[in-house]
Amino acid sequence: MNQESVKTVREISKCTIKLHKVSKESKQPLYLTPWDLLMFNTNYIQKEDPTPTITFIDQLKHSLSLTLTHYYPLSGRLVTRQQRDPPFYAIYLDCSNDSVGAEFIHATVNLSMVDILAPIDVLRIVQSFFALEGAINHDGHTEPLLVVQVTELLDGIFVGCSFNHILGDGTAYWKFFNSFAEVNRKLSKTSEEPGNYHHFDCNISHPPITKRLFLDAYKDTPLINLPFSHHKEFVARYQQPTLRERMFHFTAESTEKLKAKANEECEVKHIQISSFQALSALVWKSITRARNFPSDRKTNCALAINNRSRLNPPLSDNYFGNSIHVVVGTTTSGDLLKNSVGWAALLLHQAVNQHTNLKIRGSVDEWMKTPHIFQLAQVIDASSVMMGSSPRFDMYGCDFGLGKAVAARSGYAIKFDGKVSSYPGLTGTGSVMLEVCLPPASMKESKQPHHLTTWDLTMLNAHYIQKEDPNPTGAFIDQLKHSLSITLTHFYPLLGRLVTKQQHNPPFYAIYLDCRNDSIGAEFIHAANLDLDLDILTPTDVPRIVQSFFALEGAINHDGPTEPLLAVQVTELLDGIFVGCSFNHVVGDGTSYWKFFNSFAEISGRVGKTNKQAADHHHFDCSISHPPITERLFLAGHGDTPLINLPFSHHKEERMFHFTAESIAKANEECNAKHIQISSFQALSAHVWKSITLARNFHSDRKTSCMLSINSRSRLNPRLSENYFGNCVGIVFRTTTSGELIKDGIGWAALLLHEAIKEHTDEKVRASVDKWMKTPHIFQLAQVMDASRVLMGSSPRFDVYGCDFGLVKALAARSGYANKLDRMVSSYPGITGTGSVMLEVCLLPESMMALESDEEFMDAVSPHEIHSLQLA
Repeated sequence: MNQESVKTVREISKCTIKLHKVSKESKQPLYLTPWDLLMFNTNYIQKEDPTPTITFIDQLKHSLSLTLTHYYPLSGRLVTRQQRDPPFYAIYLDCSNDSVGAEFIHATVNLSMVDILAPIDVLRIVQSFFALEGAINHDGHTEPLLVVQVTELLDGIFVGCSFNHILGDGTAYWKFFNSFAEVNRKLSKTSEEPGNYHHFDCNISHPPITKRLFLDAYKDTPLINLPFSHHKEFVARYQQPTLRERMFHFTAESTEKLKAKANEECEVKHIQISSFQALSALVWKSITRARNFPSDRKTNCALAINNRSRLNPPLSDNYFGNSIHVVVGTTTSGDLLKNSVGWAALLLHQAVNQHTNLKIRGSVDEWMKTPHIFQLAQVIDASSVMMGSSPRFDMYGCDFGLGKAVAARSGYAIKFDGKVSSYPGLTGTGSVMLEVCLPPASMKESKQPHHLTTWDLTMLNAHYIQKEDPNPTGAFIDQLKHSLSITLTHFYPLLGRLVTKQQHNPPFYAIYLDCRNDSIGAEFIHAANLDLDLDILTPTDVPRIVQSFFALEGAINHDGPTEPLLAVQVTELLDGIFVGCSFNHVVGDGTSYWKFFNSFAEISGRVGKTNKQAADHHHFDCSISHPPITERLFLAGHGDTPLINLPFSHHKEERMFHFTAESIAKANEECNAKHIQISSFQALSAHVWKSITLARNFHSDRKTSCMLSINSRSRLNPRLSENYFGNCVGIVFRTTTSGELIKDGIGWAALLLHEAIKEHTDEKVRASVDKWMKTPHIFQLAQVMDASRVLMGSSPRFDVYGCDFGLVKALAARSGYANKLDRMVSSYPGITGTGSVMLEVCLLPESMMALESDEEFMDAVSPHEIHSLQLA
């Protein structure tokens, strides 16, 4: 499901907020300094904080009105004054019009804070939490200079501000935002009714200095004459390219370690590299490496720097306006990558050190001689990195009376290739969070080896996951190839290969996932089967030819060192296509597989709606609704040993049954008779277990087990996100005798399974990992399965039929050769809607005949004609 289209922000109300009290100062024009005038072509500042929700929208409106009494420039509009003889063209800020003000929007969206904050990539929907998307600061002639949008989430609110950059820089913005929070916090503690807020004491801790700073030589000419006759001569709107925006977190420990390393490497005595300079150097070097430039290509790292403390005399931090500059370190790509982080940090340190009072005043003098408005497209290039914002800003201190902010995100504004915005980190003083904007190809997180967890390693002897969807045919093979490439930007582990690391003394044998070899990747196969008599979906037994719709038949996951970890085979039929995937089970489980497959379909559906040629797909917006969490989970106590030493020295008939929601509900009635809530799937599993055991005709004292594959994500504490891309499954089972199972009702058997599932707790999951770590082993299918066991795999909860590649939704699902065992049962969503289930049952021919003759079992199965009806 596409979160960008389904999860939309709905506007509830919009209003204008005016000053609570009008002062004499607010009636005077506010003339703009060179630092302000430079900003006309940039976007509004867009920052926001998620705060736990309550109904306090009216309170926020009143608080904003009170705050604007201090920050009155935000209630005005830009005005152009022009004359022809003598030529004069100037822009200033007018706050005297009482009919205008700031704008306040109340909106809502059906998302939780976890939905927004858990993905490593910033979701595109976050941009809709801000008004004025795409507006540039010159639009302040007609647009409000401040828009506050409060978006209600399922479990909190986002307070998003669009703040015209002409009025102030990041320091000014966060002073305003914290003052807004401070006033609202005070207001929430009063007993005043909303109508009496005009009696409220609206003093704030840090009143802004709104008088604009004009350096000594220009105090007599505050209304600066610009060398233009029309705004078209300098206004330029920057077209943002396709970008991924990803959050990277650095702890205080890692930044301190980086600082110490940089100071050791710079080899210059009596120079102290700061933590942020070291971090900026690391980011500059890493992004340059990711871009893969020729060694003689020039590359810059630009740092946004606050002038206030560097002026002599210093300018107060409460100055409300722009007082920032950009300092730059420059070298070649080859020199940057050849030398250490400390060497690069020294370049930045020297650039910062040279930014003195004299340098600042000189740059203002130069600008006044030849005034100009910079344009983003001219300032940035593909070889630069721009470090903006600051981890020193008080972002999480914004308490609106509910509690401190949980996180900060930004909107559409001022995003380009190589833009890095820095925020305070989540783990206290010294930690840093970076928001990095890069094209998808540069962001690709594929260069680090992926260590495998206990859940991954146990899968080495299992087969690849093989699932597929038939879709109506069309000539879109190239589209699928490009879509797969785009999807793999997010699911990059599927591009790699398994690697064994081994040594003899001391003994060491480990397997991990390596994605660093750019010459390999996933495999794409285009095939055709134009047999006029081929019928895949209507037979009750799955035709053997379906296995040929998948690559890597018979491969086990340990073949991943030489075989691709993902092979997509698209088979053309007479009236449709089959998209069949062979997916190495070491990389992920069923939940991971279907997240990948639905993302693949989502991208393909979106590519199909564009009019771009295949060669232009690299400009395509490749964001997805549910970005995977690719960092492997190693439970507490095992996190320091991600490369697990294994105790080795060398590696030396199916049928589909459909159950309607009504038939499952009927089976459930018996199971829930005694005040215990048995699920529909537990009831169905018990029914299948009993029926297969009956079909085998065992002795009454023969032991029999039913094993259920179970997702551990929601059972861990804290819960693991559903977007975790890896293996996190366990097996729960119950054992009884054949005689007891057949003698007692389905409800009795379902209760056994219900109890097994209930016992699968966080404690149980962690204990099983601890046990495995003490005696690591790779399970073998032949040892796990015996003739008395039934294994229920896959899940009817997976979104199997939502895979629309841009044609229509999938009609059905089938699996290939992989993991087919006697008594293996795979479950899929049914074809008749919510609650129905389709089971793929694998049995020996004689057992299948007996099962099909079981009246009790077949009475619950829907008539086979339902397949033909669904396809008609």
